[in-house]
Amino acid sequence: MFESFVDESLREVLERAVERPITDDSRIVIFSDLHIGNGRRLDDFRENADLFMQILESYWNDGFTLVLNGDIEELQRYSHREIERSWPHLFEAFGWFQESDRLMKTVGNHDLKLLKLPKRGINSGLLHSVRLVYESRPLYVFHGHQASIFFERFNALAGTMLRFLANPLGIKNYSVSQVTRRKFITENRVYRFSARQRIVSIIGHTHRPLFESLSKVDSLKFAIESLLQVYPEGNREQKRAIRESIELHVEELRSLREEKRRYTLTSSIYSEDVIIPLLFNSGCGIGKRGITGLEIAEGCISLLHFFDAGRPPRYLGSEEYEAEPLQAGSGSVDSSFKVRLRQDRLADVFTRIELLS
Repeated sequence: MFESFVDESLREVLERAVERPITDDSRIVIFSDLHIGNGRRLDDFRENADLFMQILESYWNDGFTLVLNGDIEELQRYSHREIERSWPHLFEAFGWFQESDRLMKTVGNHDLKLLKLPKRGINSGLLHSVRLVYESRPLYVFHGHQASIFFERFNALAGTMLRFLANPLGIKNYSVSQVTRRKFITENRVYRFSARQRIVSIIGHTHRPLFESLSKVDSLKFAIESLLQVYPEGNREQKRAIRESIELHVEELRSLREEKRRYTLTSSIYSEDVIIPLLFNSGCGIGKRGITGLEIAEGCISLLHFFDAGRPPRYLGSEEYEAEPLQAGSGSVDSSFKVRLRQDRLADVFTRIELLS
């Protein structure tokens, strides 16, 4: 029953997709789940607002197309007019991309009300999904709530609970995303649908970054295992470097456990010996350590983490990850950074899908 519902729901959203051909020269960045609110205490976006403005300016200057993949405005808690009035400079920046035909915006469950509001501003061309076609092979971008029976059927009820229960109790969307396992079930359903269709799906919704169907913890464990396999064959200097890399990965796993981020520590949800690189997730814009997103450029897809100098410097000074300063509009270096956590060639992603699925 559930599988047939998911197939029907996801087939419908893919049929609504607007097609955009891409090449090795295309430059696209994807963000989701900003949950922009009223700028006050319970506004999840407020903490990362300055950082996100710097990110937008950087990608605008570099000629990227911006994809906002659902749950951008937090309409289950606030009115759209209230949100726009609270963040005029942000919506002005979105307008830069729109006026240059460099904006694509899909709808999520938290901003589903946009479909009933007048089509204006950045929502004048609101989409359900986008089909990016690379060398005749599709990557589908959609929010991901379409794979959840709860959010498809009871979204209005969820909004009522957020507005009249979560708001008075001071509960933020970030905390909600940590405690629910329903969203991991959604990932599993999108993954299996993508496997049946042999397509790449790029979603948001769960707030959990995924690269080639792997969570952060999955990726760290695979990296440790790979390093352990090559360690015996290395010379003295190579073994020293491998040992340092393993220690770094183990330290990061321990750090995640100490933070009790159980939603991140969940083991692989796919329960398969071979995981196919079908599913990517841009994460969210309301993380306590910064913002995550996906970038498509030069024929590659990358998982990115953005943070400012005021956050715990997990990646600053790391030999494993290179932190690139974000460039401000004047060309000066600001105190915000970008880290490329994972990267792969699109051609290699599709090759593995063809051979493994």
